[in-house]
Amino acid sequence: MSFKDQPFDFLTLCLSGGGYRAAAFHLGSMAYLDHARYGGSSLLQQVKVLSSVAGGSLTGAMYTTTLWKKQPFSQCFNRLYSLMKNTDLVDEGLRRLGHEEWPAFKTRNLANAIAQVYHELFFDETFEIFWQNGNDHLDEIIFTTTESSGKEAFRFQKTLNDEGYFGSRRYQIPLSAAKEIRIADVVAASFCFPGGFEPMTFPHDFQHADATHLNQWMKNSPSGDINTYPVKIMDGGASENHGIGSAIQAERRVREGTNKNNAETEHINLLIFSDVATPDINTLEMNLTDHILSGKKTSPQRENSVLRRIRNMFSRRGNLFSGVLSGQQHERSYRTLMNSVFELREGQVSRSVPHKKALNLMDAIPEPGRHVERVSDIAASVGTALWFTPEELEGKENKLDSLIACGSFDMCFQLLKYIECLYQTAGDRNFNDKAREQVGELYRQVQQDWEDFRKDPFRIVEQLIENQNEQI
Repeated sequence: MSFKDQPFDFLTLCLSGGGYRAAAFHLGSMAYLDHARYGGSSLLQQVKVLSSVAGGSLTGAMYTTTLWKKQPFSQCFNRLYSLMKNTDLVDEGLRRLGHEEWPAFKTRNLANAIAQVYHELFFDETFEIFWQNGNDHLDEIIFTTTESSGKEAFRFQKTLNDEGYFGSRRYQIPLSAAKEIRIADVVAASFCFPGGFEPMTFPHDFQHADATHLNQWMKNSPSGDINTYPVKIMDGGASENHGIGSAIQAERRVREGTNKNNAETEHINLLIFSDVATPDINTLEMNLTDHILSGKKTSPQRENSVLRRIRNMFSRRGNLFSGVLSGQQHERSYRTLMNSVFELREGQVSRSVPHKKALNLMDAIPEPGRHVERVSDIAASVGTALWFTPEELEGKENKLDSLIACGSFDMCFQLLKYIECLYQTAGDRNFNDKAREQVGELYRQVQQDWEDFRKDPFRIVEQLIENQNEQI
């Protein structure tokens, strides 16, 4: 089947880093994808690859463990909302650092203490669950950290047909050992940002009493060369802030896997990046991603190094590259969608909302309006932290609810723009009958949702919180 026949049937969702700010914004992004209906199911159920780093790994872990339990998205929302509202991870970690009892394998530091908080309160599963009973709609689940020395991505992942490596190019973990790694430790390592935490040590800090294969593998691991463990790992955002490298490798695995089986080539139809990083970095990495996905032959190592090098150049040289790298708006929108916390702030509207005459769109997209802009301003003002203060949680427009709301209404807005560009590029007549009907229904729903968001930006958040209160 071609793209025009299945425009939303194979999605990848990448969740960026950024502490609780990222986790809350991504929760809103996923809430809207769960709300939007396409072909008899939600858009969230069309996601085949979920890639996350740092703060995004908290949302990714909460969703995938909820999915494994065969529970609806509302349960994921309830668990993560309660965590962010009621738990100061740093405070809880410091409490455990003061305990006399400490796990024998783990280094006594704050990152490992927070890993204990995760394990005791939120995630008691190991990676083995991702091989049990399937994962519903997800073919690949990827949590990215970074080697602190080489700046290379160090991935904990369940990949299609187990073809992706677990670890990094230099440090690869056998599957039997990988399955015993606790999800809580992976999330803590992905959160472990420089300057705030010491790196976690692999595999020492990932051992536990029930990890028979992991403990034995560590005991028998080679020594005396570059592959010697241990390796220090930290914040996944240090190597790829959106999980872009992981998404590109997933695309390649899917494409090569179908060719190997003599099947019609599959590919990811849409890559969705949910992000709270700076707007300039968003533009830079999105355009570079499209360059790579255009079919040019580039090694994974080259991709990661290029992303890192250009990002570093961009941060040093300000706006020098923005004009060069942002000129392919239409081609870019055909395959990728960026959902950004900064998109709909006051003063950004003229840049965000395309003009019907200029783009030849089906309908003019209404501007966000003052309600959406105000909530966007609140969400964009939140810093990167692992807690919300009591003051930040007060009132309807509190920072937690504003971030979730921003993720939901911005995802709606981005989908509206994306579908408009789909029609402009492919045209309604170029879809087959089934796709034409399904895309049309989705388009009409997203249009109505955008109108509703402009009146009440918190509509999705309030519905989920109301359902949570009813369950309690």
